[in-house]
Amino acid sequence: MILPQSSRPRPLPNPFSRWRLPSGQLRTFAGTYPERPVNPSGVPRRLYSSASPKQDASQDDDTKTAQQPQALEVDPVRQFMRHIAHPIFLITASTSLKPRPHDSTDYTEFYGATVSSLTTVTFDPHPTIIFNLRKGSLTLDAILSRKRFRAVALRALVKGQRIAEAFALKQSHETAFQELANMGIGLELSPVAEDKSEKPLDYYSTSDDQTVYAPELSTDSIVGSLECQLMPDHYLEIGDHAVVVAQVLAAKTTIWHVLDENSGCPSLIYGDRNYGRLKSFKQRRHILIPPKES
Repeated sequence: MILPQSSRPRPLPNPFSRWRLPSGQLRTFAGTYPERPVNPSGVPRRLYSSASPKQDASQDDDTKTAQQPQALEVDPVRQFMRHIAHPIFLITASTSLKPRPHDSTDYTEFYGATVSSLTTVTFDPHPTIIFNLRKGSLTLDAILSRKRFRAVALRALVKGQRIAEAFALKQSHETAFQELANMGIGLELSPVAEDKSEKPLDYYSTSDDQTVYAPELSTDSIVGSLECQLMPDHYLEIGDHAVVVAQVLAAKTTIWHVLDENSGCPSLIYGDRNYGRLKSFKQRRHILIPPKES
């Protein structure tokens, strides 16, 4: 039986319908403010590790065909997660055995990756964080080799976004760090804090020289940094990514002296393929939109 046009049920709205801002603006919960375009085409970039391996161009048609059903299953999940905002961190690590002063222009053995997956796991018995990196990443290799690294929280400023973009592109690490230097950001290969707790001598063994170095940024475009130590017993590889669990050895904040109650949440966030920021948590009208009356 064919129902009359007026009796047919209306189609449900698409839950993944999206709205876009004009190119050159970043989203906030209370409005927008001018920002540099994410790229010249106006289409936001996806987050990539700057050391992610390139896709094999020689892949045959049979392999591509076999992967298509998996892509169809993953796509709705990927679209769902695009609507969830995440904080942006820059993970820095190095395999160098020597420090490098801030006036050095040699960025070999400097490694970095932009991540949006970092969060805390627990604070007891010690602060612990977790995030993931693509397998084959040079940043991940440096972390596995030297065991200690820095997690830098970026600030929701023009320069903070540019830092994130420099390491989200498929370009060399040296090029990315050179971009930071060109922005006037101080770069130094400095020692990472050491773990003073009692553990077996080989538990966090690195090399004969126990001092570990990682790139440190000197700029007001970061909220601060966490100095971390890999917990190898909890390292896990899943698919094409590795899950990194690390103990926080020290936390350094850099901008609290310039913040007040109206400054809002200072960290850079990423959601719906756009960078953005949150306004003050004390003024809920800036964050939560009341539901419409039926």
